[in-house]
Amino acid sequence: EAQDPMLAAHGVSTNRKMVYGIKDDSVETLLWRILQTEAIPNLHPKICVVHVGTHDLSEMKPSKIAAGIRSVVRELQKLMPETHFVIAGLLPRADDVMKRMIKENTPMIGKAIDPFKDMSALSWTDSRFNRRVRETNAWLARIAAVPPAPDLKRPPMSYMDCTHDFLLPGEAGADPSDIPFKLMPDMLNLSLEGHRRWRACMRDGLQYLEETWYKKQQKEEPLHHKKHHHGKK
Repeated sequence: EAQDPMLAAHGVSTNRKMVYGIKDDSVETLLWRILQTEAIPNLHPKICVVHVGTHDLSEMKPSKIAAGIRSVVRELQKLMPETHFVIAGLLPRADDVMKRMIKENTPMIGKAIDPFKDMSALSWTDSRFNRRVRETNAWLARIAAVPPAPDLKRPPMSYMDCTHDFLLPGEAGADPSDIPFKLMPDMLNLSLEGHRRWRACMRDGLQYLEETWYKKQQKEEPLHHKKHHHGKK
C-alpha cells in the first residue's frame, strides 16, 4: 500500500495503490523491465491495471501495439497468477493537430502568434491518432474478452475505456470529438484535472469489478492462497 507523492501533493489520492508507470514509456520498454524480474516487487494485488501504448502510436500498427500489451499482461500473469488484470484503453490525443496549427500560424519572421488564444478544445476528428487509438482499443477489448484456459485456473481479464470522459459532447447530438485543453494542455499529457478525471473513471470501473466479479468469486472459491489472504493489496 502506498501513496504516490507527486499526485498526492496536488490532491489526487492514490491510497492503497502502487503506481509503477514511467513517463513516455512504450510497450517494448515496459516488457523489457518486466522481464528483468528483479524489478518486479513481490506483490499479490487483487487487481492490476495495465495502461501503456500511446507512445507507440506513431511507429507501430494498432494490432502490433495490442499484441505487445498482450505479451506484457502474459508476463505479469506469470508473476501474479492470482491477480485480475485490467487493460485500460488508450486515451484520445491530438498533439499532431496542435503542432500543425502552431506551424501554420508561425510567421516566417517575428515571434509566433497564439492560435489557441480563444479556444478551449481541439478536434480529435482531425488527428491522425483518432483511427489508430480506436483500432488499438478495439484490439485490446477483444484480447481482454478471451477467457483463460481452464487448466490455468487464473482470473479472466477485463477492459476499461475512458475515452468519452476526455471528449466534449458534439453539437446537435453528434459524437463527442473535442479534447479540452484543461484536461490535456498539450493534447497528449494529462493535466492534474485530467489525472483526476482518469482516476475517477478507473475508480468507478474497478469498484464495479470488485463488487461484482471479485466478491462473487470469493464466495465461490477464494482467489488468493491462504498465506496471502490478509486483505492487503
